[in-house]
Amino acid sequence: MRIKFHSDFYPRGVLSTYTQDQVKQEPMLFSADVRFALEHGGLITREFISRLPGDWYKDYIIDSRVHMLMPGWYPCIPGWHLDDVPRTRPDGQPDHAHPAYKASNIMAIVGDASITEFIKGNLELEDVGFNQGAVYGTWNAEINKRLAEQNCQISIRKVPELTLIDFKFGAFHRGVPATKNGWRFFIRANYNTARKVMNEVRQQTQVYLPVPESGW
Repeated sequence: MRIKFHSDFYPRGVLSTYTQDQVKQEPMLFSADVRFALEHGGLITREFISRLPGDWYKDYIIDSRVHMLMPGWYPCIPGWHLDDVPRTRPDGQPDHAHPAYKASNIMAIVGDASITEFIKGNLELEDVGFNQGAVYGTWNAEINKRLAEQNCQISIRKVPELTLIDFKFGAFHRGVPATKNGWRFFIRANYNTARKVMNEVRQQTQVYLPVPESGW
């Protein structure tokens, strides 16, 4: 079965400029409702919420992460993927063919050490069968193969730093390795989801290394 996707993102506002000290001091939230995020989030979180567009949804979940990055470190698992696709298949993989819901998202990045990339254009991908391996691992290889083709019909767009980015189901994106030392803050508002409100303040996060023996 082949599945069609339209991949893109849309700028919806701009945040203030923050220092690296302000970024590293920002609390990290997991699956927080708006009340909890306003109460326990920091300066950047509160501004992000205040700048969500007036026509956007009121009932959403906030996630945020702070990373200390060095060149080559990833702030997330590498590879092209979609956010919050329900993992309702028998093998635990995301169900893109018959999703129980299609989430809407707005995200922003503060700190330019690692800037998220999106695919722009239309994609048609063969669904990965049950127990045939990781869907995104297979699709990541396929998308990269198409990007290398001479007559490629899709392109890569970096998101602007400090910009509220609106993206929907079908918007493939990936984290990229840091190009320099720096603190990076990521925040996302997630609507139309079956995720449960957890209202957690997280104290730890992790980075991902392509070569674990590369040192500090």
